[in-house]
Amino acid sequence: MKKFVAAALLLPLLCGCSMQQTGKTFELCSQSWSVTQRGGARIGLCFDGDTACFSVNNGKEHTEIKGRYLATDIDFVIFMPQIAQNYRFAYTPRGKYLDLKYNGKTLTLKKSE
Repeated sequence: MKKFVAAALLLPLLCGCSMQQTGKTFELCSQSWSVTQRGGARIGLCFDGDTACFSVNNGKEHTEIKGRYLATDIDFVIFMPQIAQNYRFAYTPRGKYLDLKYNGKTLTLKKSE
């Protein structure tokens, strides 16, 4: 019962998260970001409506974290209820670059043209 109440309170927040973007959140969500690593791996982050997608392509391997998201001015969470997992990323926009932090590591992405 507690989980149901928590989900009922959280759902309106999730549905409206992309509608109230200002400042850093707008800068994050209004762009697509990517980088190609020295070894050839391509990493991308994009937003479409209320969905965020973080992807890694390395040769024939492809991994994707995709789902509804909730963003603040310092971090965002991508929700993946189908595997009962959430992924939280801290971020710092720096003009045409975005520092993305996860699990103590920092990755710098560039605005996609």
